[in-house]
Amino acid sequence: MILMETTQLLGNLGEFFGAIAVVATLFYLAVQVRHTKEATNANTKTLEESQKIARTDSYLRRADVMERSAAQGALSGEMANIILKTRRGAIDELTDLERLRLEMWERARMIRVESQFYQWQQGLLDDEYYEHQFKFVVRLSGPLWKALGMKFERPSLRDEVERVLAE
Repeated sequence: MILMETTQLLGNLGEFFGAIAVVATLFYLAVQVRHTKEATNANTKTLEESQKIARTDSYLRRADVMERSAAQGALSGEMANIILKTRRGAIDELTDLERLRLEMWERARMIRVESQFYQWQQGLLDDEYYEHQFKFVVRLSGPLWKALGMKFERPSLRDEVERVLAE
């Protein structure tokens, strides 16, 4: 019976240590899950901050480009005259050189609009930009772009410009 009692004792000890190992493993897993949750929350906050920084940077770059463009137009008497002729509906009276300058000026504007539209699609510009700035520029310049025969490279932007002009 000593062998049987020893075997029984060893079996009981094995079950006891096994139960302790299960409890220790569950405790370890709980700690790991908590650490993973904390790391995920920290990563989420970092991502949100990065997105805010990217949006802010996008706005700053956009403002800088717009400011430089306005300053160039204001300082260029020739460009100002071309714009005034165009606003008066005298686009057909432009010389070849004036028309070329106007096309280059408007191509730069189209590139800015395309870039900003893409940024808006990617969530780097908010819906307020779309509703107030994008639509304003499209309504202002879209008819001129059409009159000059200018085309957008991106089909999604072309379709959106057509939609805004049809409103």
